[in-house]
Amino acid sequence: MGLPMMRRTRLTTLLALIFILSVPQSAAASTWLSAKQLSGATRAEARPSAIAMVTGTVGIAYSEEQPDHTWRVWFRRSTDGGATWLTPVRVSSSAGNANAASLASAGTTFDIVWREQDTSGDQRLWYARSIDGGVTWKAKKILSPAGASASYPRLARDAAERVAVIWIGQASGEPARVYTRVSTDGGATFASRVSLATVIPFEAYPNIAIGNFGKIHAAYNLSGQVLYRRSTDDGATWTMPGLIADNIESASPPAMAANRHEPDDRLHPCRHRHRRPLGAIPAEHQQRNLVRFRAGAGHEGCQ
Repeated sequence: MGLPMMRRTRLTTLLALIFILSVPQSAAASTWLSAKQLSGATRAEARPSAIAMVTGTVGIAYSEEQPDHTWRVWFRRSTDGGATWLTPVRVSSSAGNANAASLASAGTTFDIVWREQDTSGDQRLWYARSIDGGVTWKAKKILSPAGASASYPRLARDAAERVAVIWIGQASGEPARVYTRVSTDGGATFASRVSLATVIPFEAYPNIAIGNFGKIHAAYNLSGQVLYRRSTDDGATWTMPGLIADNIESASPPAMAANRHEPDDRLHPCRHRHRRPLGAIPAEHQQRNLVRFRAGAGHEGCQ
């Protein structure tokens, strides 16, 4: 059995993911270390949102096909800037297929969300956290209700112990909706889910960020538009949707970053308007069924 009910979104089954760490030599040039394979010999997938850093540690979350053709979510970490990697740790259960992992971090804490098939066949949203830089992991939590398929989870964390999760949920016979849940105690507990919008499945690709003074920012696609909403009360209520971009050629995930060092809490949305979606893997890399890492530092702006 392959990826469960995963209409291989335009992010693709990651057939060769390469992350890069470089040592800048000037403002115009960087050097790059060699790529490192992080997954095993079978197929694997990861997303652009699946890499994060805490103090002294870089972590990556990915899903990998097992010998029995099921999928599991794994976490790997490096404490030397990506030169070497410690043994993978499985964070999903050993029961159903698991994939679509997303990672966030702050201080010494990693947070991860993913979707996993339960024994009844439902695709549920799962969450786990590590408060010691990925060495050990707290007990997993299910954040989405039974009977509602969850997809495309993303999350954000700030230094004040807020964790915000966003995803698409769709119950049988009902329209798909963008949902959020927020924790104010570092992921120990979460408030009830809040519906932000009714959307079209496999098009919405929601994203979330936390800015200054605990403001939470959310963006999603809807019928060729990128819409934005903000919460100033830890996700209890949200502003009316605002338009970020219009006449989008194809659905792809909006990227967001909130600048916590500016008093007005500026939001920096980035939306790629070309037809190859953000995070898609170039054709020349799609022959390899591996997750790879390259270490380095560089800059790439929105196009």
